[in-house]
Amino acid sequence: MIFGCASVEHWGRARRLLIPAIEWGGEYTEDQVRQQIADQEAQLWIGEDGEVRCAVVTSIRPGRDGPICDIWLMGGNDRSLWLHFIEVIEAAAAERGCVAMELTGRTGWRRVLPDYREQAIVLRKAL
Repeated sequence: MIFGCASVEHWGRARRLLIPAIEWGGEYTEDQVRQQIADQEAQLWIGEDGEVRCAVVTSIRPGRDGPICDIWLMGGNDRSLWLHFIEVIEAAAAERGCVAMELTGRTGWRRVLPDYREQAIVLRKAL
C-alpha cells in the first residue's frame, strides 16, 4: 500500500472516507476542509493499493512547548491495513518540529491508539 501527503486535487478520491468524520465533528463543512487543504493550512494524507483505503487530514498549530500536529479527520476501510501509517504522519510532524500529536475524536480511538494518552477528551502522543 502506498501512503503519502496529497494535494487538494486528490480530494475526490478521499472524500467518501472523510465525509463521516466531517459530519461527526459538525464544526466544518466539506468546502471549508477542502479550502484549508488548498490553502496549505491542512494536509491531506491518502493510503491506497489500487483503491483508496484511508484518508487523514492533519493541521499544525502552535503549542506552549512547540508546534502540535492535530489529526483532524480520519477515515478508512479495514484499519488493520492502514493504521500503522499514523507513524508516517508522526515522523513527518517530528521533521517539521512538532513536539506532539493530538487527536480529537470518538472515544473508541483510545483503544485503537494505545500510545496516545487521554488528556481531557483529547488523545495525545508525544513525539
